[in-house]
Amino acid sequence: MKNHLLEEFWYGNLRPFNDAYKPDEETKKLIGCIVEQHERLEETLTKEQKELLDRFDKAFDELTEINDRKIFIYGFRLGAQMALAMMGVTE
Repeated sequence: MKNHLLEEFWYGNLRPFNDAYKPDEETKKLIGCIVEQHERLEETLTKEQKELLDRFDKAFDELTEINDRKIFIYGFRLGAQMALAMMGVTE
């Protein structure tokens, strides 16, 4: 019996970071609003303020990546625990 998921994992075709998130229309609309407001804010800033905003954005992106990774790990572990519980391996 062929296990497609394990083969995809073996060949490096599973990319949860890239594949996990597909924004729906509501999310796309909100992202568009955030981008628009960010651009409008940036137009009003001095050079120093733009540099400060850029550092803020980079720190926020790093925090988001850390949180996404932790959420992924938690979800993976929870799924594995649920699978083990269904097989009667754990209490």
